Order: sequence, then C-alpha cells, then structure tokens
Amino acid sequence: MLNVRIESLGGFKVTVDHEFPKSITAVFGPSGSGKSTMLRSIAGLVPTSGSISFDEDEWLNSELNKFTKPHQRPIGYVRQNAQLFPHLSVRDNLMYPIKHSIRRGGSIEFDEVVEDFDLTGLLSRWTNQVSGGETQRIILARMLLSQPKLLLLDEPLTGLDIQRKAEVLPFLESLQAKYNIPTLYVSHAVDEITALCPHTIVLDDGKIHAAGETSNLLERRDLTELLGTGEPSSIIHTKVIGHDARYQLTTLKVEDRIWSVPIHLTLPAGEPTTLRVRARDVSLAKVEPEAISVRNLLRGKVVAIEDNNAGSSVICVIQAGHTRLQAQITRASLDELQINEGDEVYTLVKSVTLG
Repeated sequence: MLNVRIESLGGFKVTVDHEFPKSITAVFGPSGSGKSTMLRSIAGLVPTSGSISFDEDEWLNSELNKFTKPHQRPIGYVRQNAQLFPHLSVRDNLMYPIKHSIRRGGSIEFDEVVEDFDLTGLLSRWTNQVSGGETQRIILARMLLSQPKLLLLDEPLTGLDIQRKAEVLPFLESLQAKYNIPTLYVSHAVDEITALCPHTIVLDDGKIHAAGETSNLLERRDLTELLGTGEPSSIIHTKVIGHDARYQLTTLKVEDRIWSVPIHLTLPAGEPTTLRVRARDVSLAKVEPEAISVRNLLRGKVVAIEDNNAGSSVICVIQAGHTRLQAQITRASLDELQINEGDEVYTLVKSVTLG
C-alpha cells in the first residue's frame, strides 16, 4: 500500500494526502494541476516535505530527516516522451536495467517479459528500426526488468496515434493482471483510464479534488470540466464473447444481453473489458422496441432523474442489474413518456466507446 502525505517545495505547491490502492490508479486533471510533480515527488526527484511509505518501507519522513534516494526506491518510472538508448540494440536496451540496477534477484524474468510484450522478433534490431508502438512496448518491458514494486507511468502513450495506442493498450492492461504491480497512471485521455484504471484521483491546482472508482467519477456532472469529458457518461463492465468477421463486429455480454461494437481483434474471447457510453447516446422506451437498427439494449429501473431546470434536457439514471447508465433526454420526452423514478424502461444505446 502506498501512503502519500506530502507538500512539494518550490514555486508551485502540490499537496497530497492519500492512500493509494494496490491496483492501477489514474491521476487525472487539467494541464498544470500537479500530476507530474506528484509522481516526481513520490520518486524522490523533487524537494518534498511530509511522508511517503510503501508497504513496510518508509521512503520519506521529513520530521525524522529520513530520505531514501531515488535509485533505492523500487520504482519503475516512465516519464513523458521516454526514449530508448539509440546506441544500443533492442536486446541491449532491455538488458540495461539487469546489468546496472541495484535491485537483483527479482522474480520478473527476461524471457518472460520478451514473450509477454511480443518482442522476440525485435531483439536484434536497432532503435531506429522499430515503430512508435514497438518503442513504447520496449520501454515498458525495460521498466519491468528493473524489478519494480511500484510503477509510475506519466502519459506513456503521448505522441502515439490511435492505431499505435490500440497496439500498446492490451500490453498495459496485462501489467496488473500478470504482474500485479500497483501503478499510478497519468493521462489526459478518458478512453485510456476507463480501459486501464479502476480507481481515479482528480487533481486541480495542486490538490486532490476528487477520488474514487473511475466509473463513479465519470458519472459526476460536477467533474465534467476537470475531467475534460464535456458531458456525463457511464462505464459498463463487460466480457468479450467473440468476433464476427463477416459483419466486422465484436460481441460482448452485458448483463443478460448480447451487445456488439466495431471489431476489436486485440481482445480475445473471455477477456473482461469496459465500455464508455455518453448520456446523449442513450434513448429510453417504455416498451421493448422491435425492428430497429439499435442493437444494444438493456432493461432497467429509473433510480434518479436529475433536472436542474436549466436547458431543454434532463438526465435519467437507470440501474440494470450491476450496470448503471445515464440517459440524456429532452424534458418534453420525459413528460410525453411519463417517466418517473421507479419506472421500468428500456435503454437503447446508439454508440459506445470500447475501453
């Protein structure tokens, strides 16, 4: 468990008092909110007062004048725009932490990491012979081979296009499942944190503005500006059933229904994943519709109607089994359908974002 009670020293103050869970926590917030400074403080790279402890080890206690040097903290740290050593081959880049790290005898093996990150065919290449997505996989693999107990990832997918991001995301998803290393993940991209991070903290002006389960925070309308989502959305936990090559669809199980999204071959059958659904992409019906083009439906109960009496729309919150959805509909539709809290309705989801 990582416990951080710190105040960074310098012109811009970052003040954090938080206990991070043993999973992947997103560190989210607008530019200049203190995300990178917080990670650098935890890594021991900027002057900081307070205390930092990880499991049984105390890395910082300013009252006792205790400070563990950065290289002695078992941290794997990937900075923004991290690079490979250009004068070394891919193999030698991966071997670098094994030869030079003070952390010896860890359980993470070279051959295993190479296989997990699909790097076998790249080992003999020079760094200028690999793509951006391959470079990022090599950087992540090299970090793992330093035998870390905590990962600090500062926007590791910055600069990658959508296709390259899609190549790397499955490898990031496997970090927690395979290696079970607590991780702080800085990102501006909602699709990244919904795919990777069950927990999120939101920083603003150097302080934690909100913290909790990612799905709950993304539903909060008061956080839309800080999160950069611009609108309320819901996170749905699902499992991949398979892929339909004929129609170029990936099918998923959502509660007792089969949903489909544009094909996503990097996700194998049986793999758990998440969907993000914008409230404006959800319509409601009192009876189950027939012969319509919308394929993704759920039946649930209206548990809340959020109406701030401003504008033409309201937000209906629907609970369908373990799934919670928000639907943005017009106030006119609410009245015409006579939808009230406690009513059973059908949600029709017109568009979803995988991850």
